Amino acid sequence: MCVTPLNFRYNNYQQLVETIEVNRMFGAGHFIFYNYSTGPFINTFLEAYRRDGLVTVVPWSLPVTVDFWPPRSGVVPAVHYFGQLAALNDCLYRCLGRSALAVFTDLDEVLVPRGTHPDWSWLLDAASRGYRPGPSSRFPGAYVIRSAFFRTDWPSDEAAPRSAVDRHLVTLTKTQRETKIYPWGDRSKYVVWTKAVRMVGVHDLVALMPGVESVRLDHGTALVHHYRLWFDDDTNPPLVDRSMNRFTDDIVARVQARYFAVDASKL
Repeated sequence: MCVTPLNFRYNNYQQLVETIEVNRMFGAGHFIFYNYSTGPFINTFLEAYRRDGLVTVVPWSLPVTVDFWPPRSGVVPAVHYFGQLAALNDCLYRCLGRSALAVFTDLDEVLVPRGTHPDWSWLLDAASRGYRPGPSSRFPGAYVIRSAFFRTDWPSDEAAPRSAVDRHLVTLTKTQRETKIYPWGDRSKYVVWTKAVRMVGVHDLVALMPGVESVRLDHGTALVHHYRLWFDDDTNPPLVDRSMNRFTDDIVARVQARYFAVDASKL
C-alpha cells in the first residue's frame, strides 16, 4: 500500500492505527510511508509496525520550498504537496518485484469493498470475471474507484458502539457521507498490477504498459470513503451510509490489539 507523504509534523496516531488496521483487514500486507515530518506519537507506532515487518518508512527530505501551514504570505511551493507525485511513483517501482498489487490512497481514505465482498481479493476477482476487454486490450492492469466524502464535521452516529467511540474510530462513528459521489479521475483512487503500470497520478493512472487498460469500478462494487472536514455547498446533503458496520467487530479487535501491543512494548 502506497501512502501520500506524511507532513506538517503529522502526529495523529489514532488515524494512523485505524487506517493501517482497516486496510490490513481488507488485504494490505505492507505499507510504504514517506516521512517529510512527523511527531513523536506517530514515530512510536511506525517503529512498532516496522519491527513487525509491516511498514517501510522512507525519509522524504525535499530540497525545495514546500507547503506551509498556516500559509505564509509570498511563499509559493516549488513542488506539488510535498512531492506527492514523485513519492507515489517511487512507491510503484519499490513495489515492482515485491508485490503483484499495490493500492494507492491517503491516510484519511479507505477503499471499501461494497455488497457482499469481504476484502480486496474477492472484489478484484469479481471485477476480473466481469471484465470485457476492448478491441486492443489483453487484460486489466488497474482498477479505478470513485470517492465520496464522509465529513468529520457532521455528527457522529449515535448507534456506534462505545468501543468505537472511545478509540475515535471514524470508520464506525462517521456514517454520514455527502450524497455526491465524485466521478472517476476526480478524487478517485486506484489499485494496480505493478508490472502493468508505468506511471501513476494522484487520482488516476498516467501511463500503462502496452496491451493494458484500466477498469472503472462502479460505486456499488467499491467506494473510497474519504474521512475529512469538507465544507462543500449546501446542495450536497448528507446520506447515512453504514456499509462499514459489517466489519465492526474485526476493526475494533484489530485496533485494540495494536494499542495493547505498543503499550506492552513500553515504547
